[in-house]
Amino acid sequence: MSSTPSKRIGISRSGFSMSSLPSPLASFRSIQRSNSATDSLSTDLSTPVSGSSYSTASDELNEEDEAMFKDIKEVQHALNLFLDSHIAEAEQMTMPRANSTLYWGLASSCMTCLKAMMTFAPDDIELSLSYLKQGVQLASAARKKDIGFLESMTSWVKGGSSISVLSAMTTSQLHAVRMPAEPLFGVRFSLGNDCNITRHKHVEELVWAESHLLKALVAVVHDESFLSLIREGIQVRSSYGVYRSLYKYMEYLKAEKAAGRPARVLDSHFVSGVHFGLGCFNLMLSILPTSLLKLVEFIGFSSDRQFGLSLLESQGGWESFHKDPEQPLPEQTDARSGLRRQFCDMVIITYHTVISTFMPVPDADPIFSERLIQYNLTKYPSGVFFLYFSGRSLAARGLLDEAILQFKKTIEIQREWRQLQHICYWELGLLFLMKGEWESAHECFEILSQESNWSKATYTYFSATALYDQAQEMTNQEEKEKAMKKVEALMKSIPKLTKKIAGKSIPIEKYVARKSRKFTAQNNRLLLPSLEILSLLVGLDILPKDLQQYHLNRIEAALKNIDVSNSQDSDDYCLANWLQACCARRCDQVELAQKSLAAVFEHQNDIALDHFLPYYSHYEAARQAITDSEWVKAKEELNFIIHAHDRGYGIGKGAGAKSKYSMENILLLKCHSCLHEIDIKEEAELAANVEELDL
Repeated sequence: MSSTPSKRIGISRSGFSMSSLPSPLASFRSIQRSNSATDSLSTDLSTPVSGSSYSTASDELNEEDEAMFKDIKEVQHALNLFLDSHIAEAEQMTMPRANSTLYWGLASSCMTCLKAMMTFAPDDIELSLSYLKQGVQLASAARKKDIGFLESMTSWVKGGSSISVLSAMTTSQLHAVRMPAEPLFGVRFSLGNDCNITRHKHVEELVWAESHLLKALVAVVHDESFLSLIREGIQVRSSYGVYRSLYKYMEYLKAEKAAGRPARVLDSHFVSGVHFGLGCFNLMLSILPTSLLKLVEFIGFSSDRQFGLSLLESQGGWESFHKDPEQPLPEQTDARSGLRRQFCDMVIITYHTVISTFMPVPDADPIFSERLIQYNLTKYPSGVFFLYFSGRSLAARGLLDEAILQFKKTIEIQREWRQLQHICYWELGLLFLMKGEWESAHECFEILSQESNWSKATYTYFSATALYDQAQEMTNQEEKEKAMKKVEALMKSIPKLTKKIAGKSIPIEKYVARKSRKFTAQNNRLLLPSLEILSLLVGLDILPKDLQQYHLNRIEAALKNIDVSNSQDSDDYCLANWLQACCARRCDQVELAQKSLAAVFEHQNDIALDHFLPYYSHYEAARQAITDSEWVKAKEELNFIIHAHDRGYGIGKGAGAKSKYSMENILLLKCHSCLHEIDIKEEAELAANVEELDL
């Protein structure tokens, strides 16, 4: 095998429910752009609109405000360079000024945080933490310093800064507004109308909130203890409180403007920060299972998916795009959309393009996502992030060959951060596994296992399984034995490569470690390991039917070599039938899918190692029931999985049958999403029936 495997795959190795808050149906874009003279926001970032006759004194720009907007304009330029893959140039602009002002500190923190999370290198993590701490200090220094003792006590009692305090702040102080967080665990002590006492007084600010969210992410990776997770979780809760309070202030200004009363004009950069933060919180938390949702809502978070999406979409002017996809795209301008606008777009694309391929997303809109990607590629034609999203979009539509070409293009374009190339190597490896191109897949995962620190155990297992599947098809016995010796060595190394985050093992690493031990226990043998991991992690929905049939043929051949009467083969027999059900459903072979699932349930109590199979089979049965509009049956299957812990598990034989099974949390996420999908489809079906009766 060549020492530069990436060249053989055509890649240069050197390259690389918020129910307590009002609905945001009336967008804040009107507030961002309004003033009494022009009803528009100036396109000059250094001099935002502030001359309204409705303005308060705090709308007048002082020297500090003007300096901040000058910084924002320059930071926007650095950000544009970064997003268009001119990363070294962006770093040269940003890093020397990291400790100078609020927004330069935030920009450097974002870049170092991103790099640290991609490399997992101790030096990068330490550097990122130092920049993030500087960012927090800069935000603290920019706060309003002249709030009196009485006003401070009033803010503490009410659980947030008063409208008068916020209104008296200058623009730059509003960007770094200090205010107590929401009550811890949602506990308040009412002292009358709009008077509340919180358990703790926290003094936060917008940029402080952003910096602490990034710092929490890096710190949990840096300090793997459970105490670190608790400590940073409290900081995240405080950051959320800032976003929530600022959003309420924005709602107040909107109401004042609607009533014809004087209202300050909020700049788009401030609004984009609030929309991005609160939108991400609501969207991401809404994906959690119901049991966790109840917990996060109890401690004061909200998880309204549509609210979160609407905030993110409004920042780029996408609110009405779903209703009329033929309408002209929003204008390309930094001034009107705010500094965080592209990040809002990225989260929207991730939801519609990435998350929707991992779990059921009933409101996924691939057409909308594709248009959004193309819009940003017009602005950033060499942007590695949007080129990556383009590849994901192609793969989601079953255009695997086109997606492979796009990921290769992305690797060649971006040569400055090797870690960004690693994301594309991961996607390429998965696509090659789907196509059965084992050698190319092995090469991609081999690169990752050698160069990336994200999860060497996972990359090594994927590399080993691709080589294993390739070896099964080799006709030259000498080459096959050589390949299998390498597979054996890789499998034995996996348990030593696992790690923990916040004191907890990573689910996928626990899974690959178990499978590597099973490989050894079965005398260096696994059944269709690459197809198994694809079904668990990625799902097979994006595979064209010809590839589905290709894998069905492989499964059928494997089943012929399994002796179902031998209890030692029960795991493989159930595994093969589960995989067959997954592929058969997607090929519209319903009878074969049902027959395969029945075989799993018949022999599930004989399973000795792969205890996840019955639960994933129930999930597959639920997916078939949803396809057939059998809502009651689908819910029964999903609830069986969700409440398995309460019932004590118990499927299979051996001690492992009484404990958690592999990839359980991932399956629970999918079940939660399925229930959400069923609710939406039931409502649509009911509405259609009512409309039909009216006719």
